[in-house]
Amino acid sequence: MRQDSQELVEELNAEAAVAFDGGRTNHLGDLACSIVSIVTSAAATVLAGSDAPGWITAIVAALSGLGASLQRVIDFRGRATWYFIKAAQLRNISLNLKYAAMPIADAAKQFGEIDKTMEERWSAMVKGGTPQAPERQGGGDPI
Repeated sequence: MRQDSQELVEELNAEAAVAFDGGRTNHLGDLACSIVSIVTSAAATVLAGSDAPGWITAIVAALSGLGASLQRVIDFRGRATWYFIKAAQLRNISLNLKYAAMPIADAAKQFGEIDKTMEERWSAMVKGGTPQAPERQGGGDPI
C-alpha cells in the first residue's frame, strides 16, 4: 500500500474510532436514562403504598420523569445512531482502500461526502428527528 493510502487509512480509522466512542457514550446515556426511569418509577409506586413521607415519594417520582425527559430532549438514541452510522461508513472506506484497491482519489472524495452528509444529518437531527441510515450510492439498500 502506498504511503498516502496508508495515511488516509489511518485517518479514517482514527475518525471512525472517535465516532464509535461517541456512539457508545450516547448509547450508555440512553440506557442510563431508561434504567433510572424504570427503577425510580417502581420505587415511587412502592413508596406511594407505604408510610413514607409524601415529599420522598414526590422526589423519587420526579426522578423518573427527569430520566424520561432527558432521554427525549437530548435524544441519546438518535445521537448514538448518528455516530454509529458515521463510524460504519468510515470503516467501509478504510477497508475498501486497504483491501479492495480503491483509488485514493475515490476514497478521499467519499470521505468528504460522508462529512458533508453527516453534518447535514446532524443539523436535521438536532432540529428534531432521528437520523436515517443513508442509501448506498446509486440507490439500493442502506449501508
